[in-house]
Amino acid sequence: MNVYLYSPNVSMHDVQLTNSWVWLVFVLVVTCGLLGLAGSVGEKEINQKLLIGSGLLALLSLAIFVGGVQLLIIGNLVMGAPLAVYYSTSYDGFSYVLYLSYGFWLALAAAILMFFASTKA
Repeated sequence: MNVYLYSPNVSMHDVQLTNSWVWLVFVLVVTCGLLGLAGSVGEKEINQKLLIGSGLLALLSLAIFVGGVQLLIIGNLVMGAPLAVYYSTSYDGFSYVLYLSYGFWLALAAAILMFFASTKA
């Protein structure tokens, strides 16, 4: 099973599951990217507010993503699975490994950079 920050579908046992939280995260990431770009040009006071807002949206999208992944683990894989972002188990003859992919870490780095840039704006 692979869950990516920017993918609207999660494949499991050759079945496609569409999750609304993935689309919400995708919209938030695109919005914070556009706000970050808008915050890089213009007046200093407005730029600072745009960059802080963009960083907060990026952190919100990460929190929703991790929460959605946890709901996916608990609801669809193994009942009673521990709350862990890194998880590995075998169930029904299949091996499952769950970890945060590059998209999560890039969004976290972008949020940190936006907060840093807001101090320089």
